[in-house]
Amino acid sequence: MTADPVPREPARMTPQLALATLLLVASFLVFTLATVPQLTFPYELNYGEGVLLDQARRVTEPAGLYPPFEQAPYVIDNYPPVYPLLVGLLPGLETAPFFTARLISLLATLVAAFMVALIVRRWSGDVAALTGAAVFLSLPQINDFAEFARIDSLALCLGLVGMYCTLRDDHPRWRWIGCAAFFFSIYTRHSSIALPLATFFILWRTEGRKSLVWPFGLLAAGAAAYVGLHLWTGGRIYEHLIHFNVLDYSWMHDPLAQPPTPPGTMEKWFGGFYPMGYLLVTASFLAFVPLNMVGKVQWNLHARATALLFLGAVGFLVVVYAKSIAHGRWGVPPTHFLEGGKYVAGWNLYYNLASFHVAMAVAALLAAWRWWHGKGEAYGALVLFGMASALMIGRAGSDTNYLFELSAVLTIAAAASLGRGPAWLRSTAAVLLVVTVASNVYLLEWSQGGEGARDSRPSRIREIGGAHSKILQALSQFDGPILADNPSFAAILGKEMHYQPFMYRQLREAQVWDPEGLHSAIRDQYFDAVVISAISALVDPTDPAGQVIWVAAPSSYMEDTRERWLKRYYKPSGVAAYEIITQATSFHWQVWVRRDQ
Repeated sequence: MTADPVPREPARMTPQLALATLLLVASFLVFTLATVPQLTFPYELNYGEGVLLDQARRVTEPAGLYPPFEQAPYVIDNYPPVYPLLVGLLPGLETAPFFTARLISLLATLVAAFMVALIVRRWSGDVAALTGAAVFLSLPQINDFAEFARIDSLALCLGLVGMYCTLRDDHPRWRWIGCAAFFFSIYTRHSSIALPLATFFILWRTEGRKSLVWPFGLLAAGAAAYVGLHLWTGGRIYEHLIHFNVLDYSWMHDPLAQPPTPPGTMEKWFGGFYPMGYLLVTASFLAFVPLNMVGKVQWNLHARATALLFLGAVGFLVVVYAKSIAHGRWGVPPTHFLEGGKYVAGWNLYYNLASFHVAMAVAALLAAWRWWHGKGEAYGALVLFGMASALMIGRAGSDTNYLFELSAVLTIAAAASLGRGPAWLRSTAAVLLVVTVASNVYLLEWSQGGEGARDSRPSRIREIGGAHSKILQALSQFDGPILADNPSFAAILGKEMHYQPFMYRQLREAQVWDPEGLHSAIRDQYFDAVVISAISALVDPTDPAGQVIWVAAPSSYMEDTRERWLKRYYKPSGVAAYEIITQATSFHWQVWVRRDQ
């Protein structure tokens, strides 16, 4: 990655370039044709969208950003100000409250794909660049999350712009643009530090101590901005961005623990790339292969170690796929299988995936060590930083968005293999990446009865629209404040959102927040209406005997409040709706009103 750029040749259409163009067109169409209609969908597609909509509204309205957390309206703005400021200050559509935010995310994702192409093209040529952009846009992680009204797509886009511009050395202005992009990336999502750290690490290795002026300059600018925000908010920004983001961490879900541990790193990261994502991960291994000056493999100790790690990692994958097929779970992330009323067989599958990632990390470390000593490229170091950022996915409440930076660097490393090394290495990388795009396009668009594998697939959107429209129609008759464990209801109606349930549950369990103020508001019947939910879960949807065991459980966010306080002062109004999530789960919403009504 530190080598001179590939010499530019006159553009001519070759079979490889034609195939790469076809892959890019297919992945672009799959992504945009599914996401563009969602721009005007008037309801929340993801829990965090309602939180961001409320935060963007408060840019220009009370109670403002970063209000005192211990009093009404009980909201935590655990995002930096760039995204909500941008959404709040731009014009929106009254009939589509999420339009502006989703449009920003959509455009940011497309620009991120373009930046992946530019980064890869500089070192591996046009075919690799187009293939890298195609792979990026076809990834399930991107298709399932990037279009939401969330901060992550914009943060990733700015991080990739920062990386590309900072590593350019043909004019100083590029460094200024790169550092500015990194600044806004971090103040869009303050945990987006893998790309800046990797970039400055590469810069330090290639240019020495003189390059430190850029990371230290960025650090100084970031610190100055934080001091300004600290003074502006009276110190509350620390509580919102730092103190209240220290959430519980889980390595693996244990359904037999009391209480059961939530899904952790193994399920969200290792299972998140299963099944077809591991073609991309395997292809990125090829960027670690040591090459000599003429591009041939050096079969020294490093090359042999990399080869052994590669074979071992592939062996772990074969075990996972074989056992998943044997248990009838192909295409579903391996988990704890229910047999005879007991969870069995899931542990060793995840441990094989964990072993795969350990082998990959060691291979990346060897490649990074070799690069640090002046041989090879920096792809190993880049992947190591991406893997470190993905570890944060084990925090409570984290989602696929924590795999964005890792997905980007894996794509860069894998696509770069198309322009390096002997023909067999390039051909292997090409096969893996072509199958990655083709399989992802198929799974996203034509699997599961023609509706694809997206969480925002058409049937899911119909369920959301039906349930939310019914609840919102019932809530529109109330003039006063509304309490809801879904933050989008109040935000869509333009009302003040009260009690951000996920974060305040964490604060209550950590004994940081006393819910007495909220309980007093319920006792005083301050709220005109309260919306509560319950989730119905089919314990074993694959039971061959067809046994259906439904377990109805109240939302964990408001369970204590409902059972101990709400029932005394509020009653069900008769308005209820349900929303099917998967074959095995659905949400049930219910509107409660004051008992004296």
